[in-house]
Amino acid sequence: MKLKMEAKQPEKIEMEYRKLGPSGLLVPALSFGNMTFTEEKDEPLYLGLIKKCWEYGIKMFDTADMYGDNLSEILLGRILKKLNYPRDEYIISTKIFFTNFNFTKLQPNSIGLSRKHIYEAATSSLKRLQMDNVDIIFCHRRDELATMEEICRGMNWLVEQNKC
Repeated sequence: MKLKMEAKQPEKIEMEYRKLGPSGLLVPALSFGNMTFTEEKDEPLYLGLIKKCWEYGIKMFDTADMYGDNLSEILLGRILKKLNYPRDEYIISTKIFFTNFNFTKLQPNSIGLSRKHIYEAATSSLKRLQMDNVDIIFCHRRDELATMEEICRGMNWLVEQNKC
């Protein structure tokens, strides 16, 4: 007796969206973080994961400049470009603090939340993601050296320049 297995298509799932604070931005209840995108050879697997997310309505993707020593942003950007999903249908968030996590390569201003580093980190992230802007940029850590005023000025500059 042979059993015939049929692949079932996922049921149509309506993703719940929630308001992100007072910003007016609606974000899905679930997002996909790509911290583990650290091997170029695994790009086909990662592409499959992003496609599966899309099928189930998960259309928010979170990354950071330090994940995979910058490779996570590169791979996410490359995959989204290949899949050619409409940019207005998904949300991208990234985080800044470390340029990379390889402390042997650190330069005095390649870490932290100074205006200089905020600008440079965001610009570099956008290049790696192959995007003009992202929807959300988080400060990945607290910076004991930068004042809140300095951090806010740097983040405000990103908003004014339409980087986020």
